[in-house]
Amino acid sequence: MTKGLGTRITVLFFLLMTLSLLSVTAQAYDLSDFRLIIVDPSSGAARVVTNNIGNILTGDGNAAADTISFSGHFEGTNYSVSINATSRINTDGTGALTLSGQVGCNVSTGCGQITLMLEDDGYNTAAVAPNATFVAALEGYDSVHNTIMGTGVLPTGGTIGVQSWIGTANSEPSFGATNGAFTATPSVITTAETIPADGQAEFGVAPQFSTTGFSATSSPVLPNFSGPSYSEILQANLGFSAGGSTNFTLTAANPPVASVPEPASLFLLGSALLGLGVFRKNRI
Repeated sequence: MTKGLGTRITVLFFLLMTLSLLSVTAQAYDLSDFRLIIVDPSSGAARVVTNNIGNILTGDGNAAADTISFSGHFEGTNYSVSINATSRINTDGTGALTLSGQVGCNVSTGCGQITLMLEDDGYNTAAVAPNATFVAALEGYDSVHNTIMGTGVLPTGGTIGVQSWIGTANSEPSFGATNGAFTATPSVITTAETIPADGQAEFGVAPQFSTTGFSATSSPVLPNFSGPSYSEILQANLGFSAGGSTNFTLTAANPPVASVPEPASLFLLGSALLGLGVFRKNRI
């Protein structure tokens, strides 16, 4: 009898501990503003891919709530694009935004520039420690296995320039469309390549690379938040003078800080510990 009671209390203890941890780490998070834009500035061909709207033919090809995927020949241009992007919430509510891709020009002449920008908002300012260090990283990408590589690859004559920003007041650039293909006007292209007014750069000076095997990191301190939430924006400008493809991964993140248990979490934890104490007393 005592053994059966002890087993039940032990199971209850682990259930309560699990609920306690979930209560501490769970964050309300709206991914509706998580979106990607791909633009060919020379032709104006553009596509906005908003999280979980449509399917691979019209938009996001990944059903996961925190992932955007797009793959295919880009809007009648000479470019083929394979993109995998994620917006993840750390256990403390801060964010990690990642843009991985392989972009290629299918002809030996007639190639130019293509711009990609990824954005999301609603990351938790309250969870950011004072004078927190944010991290930006530029690496490579294996599109076959969907894995991040140490360095990126450029074709002959290719270039890549990247930028990443924190929007301290949770603002984002407007892409001029919610989802789908459209012809971008010069003002939309300019907007898509412009840091928001409240933005603070993670890459203080945008790295520009023209040789293969590229990588870069930056760890600035960005302490001046003006609201309860912040946004993150990533941008990559890829140049092609001939055929070939570029692969890259651009990441912006704030390392998580320790979460303080809420009162409800403390109550659950206390109940679990009390149950464990009762169990030990019955055994005695």
